[in-house]
Amino acid sequence: MENSDSALLHLSLYLVQSHGGKPRQVFVPKEWEEHIRQSVHGYQQIQQLLEELSEIEWQRLLDRKDERRDLYQDASGLFTIAPPRQGKYRSRRCLWWDLSDLTS
Repeated sequence: MENSDSALLHLSLYLVQSHGGKPRQVFVPKEWEEHIRQSVHGYQQIQQLLEELSEIEWQRLLDRKDERRDLYQDASGLFTIAPPRQGKYRSRRCLWWDLSDLTS
């Protein structure tokens, strides 16, 4: 017959963190468990929000890149309409396109 005390499991909470690519852990006393669980939940929510923000900013970057590419293609199309005029800005030599119907 088995001793009933040895059949009972003793559950303990450990907080595990990756540090320098390696896991480390620390025992959490029973009286801290609720606070630690709430903190971990808050941390996970922050991580999720950061992921969402990162995705939004990534998409904004791609959109701006596409807009810039479109602007460049539009401008390069204008270069074929009229020949450039040589000019100078400070110490740099430049090419200027002056299109009479271009208002902005």
